[in-house]
Amino acid sequence: CYSYIHFTSSKTNLTYYLNLSIKVRINQNLYILISKHDSMLQKLDNELKLRGFSKQTIKSYTLQINLFSKFIKKDINTATKDDIKSYLGNLISEKNLSPKSIALKKAALKFYYHEILNKFIVDFKTPKTQKKLPNFLTKEEIRLLIDNASTLKTKLIIELLYSSGLRVS
Repeated sequence: CYSYIHFTSSKTNLTYYLNLSIKVRINQNLYILISKHDSMLQKLDNELKLRGFSKQTIKSYTLQINLFSKFIKKDINTATKDDIKSYLGNLISEKNLSPKSIALKKAALKFYYHEILNKFIVDFKTPKTQKKLPNFLTKEEIRLLIDNASTLKTKLIIELLYSSGLRVS
């Protein structure tokens, strides 16, 4: 039996929806409810940490799972491919999110469903992210940079970096 509650976080001002499913007896008169959703988020957190994901990625993936839970308003462990498509479609059409934002949400959902629940339901295509061309210096700017080098050593280093095509990444 599931009971459905929601609460608003004071830190993020977001509303979270939880499906409570486990009743735990502490003593004769005291029972607490443990959220199945929260235990699955803990599994997600642990798996991401074990795989060496950054703290920001862990925070982001957890947020994305909570936002999806809020959207579908049911136990996310029983969500279908259509629920996920509906969610992402809504974000594209109603919220006008960029392809990069959609890719992040899809990646979080895919990790959760494929790696935590072993349900391979996030196997569809979403809009491709646009690749930006890198910023580069013009020939005149390169000539000025080389000509204004303070020492011969600096000048040679700049010429070597430019001629070899090395870049900062």
